[in-house]
Amino acid sequence: KLTELGSGEDGEEHQDVINQSIDHADDLVADLKAKISLRKTQLAPLINELRPLRESVQAVTSEYDEKKMIFDRATAALDSGTAKLDQEVKKLQEERQTAESDLHLTSARAVVLQVLIQRVTEEVRRYVEKDNNPTLRDKLTQKIVQQERLSRQLKEEQQSVRVTLEKKAKQRQLWMDLQALLECKKQCQEEAKKNAGVLRREKGA
Repeated sequence: KLTELGSGEDGEEHQDVINQSIDHADDLVADLKAKISLRKTQLAPLINELRPLRESVQAVTSEYDEKKMIFDRATAALDSGTAKLDQEVKKLQEERQTAESDLHLTSARAVVLQVLIQRVTEEVRRYVEKDNNPTLRDKLTQKIVQQERLSRQLKEEQQSVRVTLEKKAKQRQLWMDLQALLECKKQCQEEAKKNAGVLRREKGA
C-alpha cells in the first residue's frame, strides 16, 4: 500500500509537471501570437506605404525601358547620321582642296596672261611709235630665220653623211668581194699545186 501510495504521488507530480509545461507552452504561443499580431499591426502602415512605392517602381521601370528604347534608337540614328556627316565633310574637304588647286592654277595662268598682255601692249606701242629697238616680232622673225637656216644646214649635213655612208658601204662591199676573190685564188693555187704533185708522182711511177 505504501508503494502504491508513493507511486500515485509520483504520477500526480509528473502530471503536474506536464500540465505546467503545457500551460507554459500555451503562454509562449499566446505571447508569440501577440507579438506577431503586434508586429503585423506595426508593419501594416509600412506595407500600405510600400504598395504605392512598388507600383511607382514598376511604372518608373516601364518608363525607363521605354525611354531606353527611344534612346537606343536615337543613338543608332545619331551614329548613322554622324557617319554620313563624316563622309560629307571628307567630300567637302576634297572639293575644297581641288578648288584651291584650281585657284592657284588659275592665278598662275592669270599672271602669265598679264605678262603676255604687257608684252603685246609694248609691241604695239613700239610698232606705232616706230621704235628703233627690235620688237618681239622682229626677234621671233630673226629666230625663225635662224632656225630655218640651221634646218637647211642640218639637212645638207645629213645628205652628206648619207652619201659618205653609201660610199663607205660600197667600198666595204668591194673590199669584201676582193678578199673573197683573193681567198678563192689562193685556194685554186693550192689545189693546182696538189694536182701538179700528183701528176709528177704518177709519171715517175
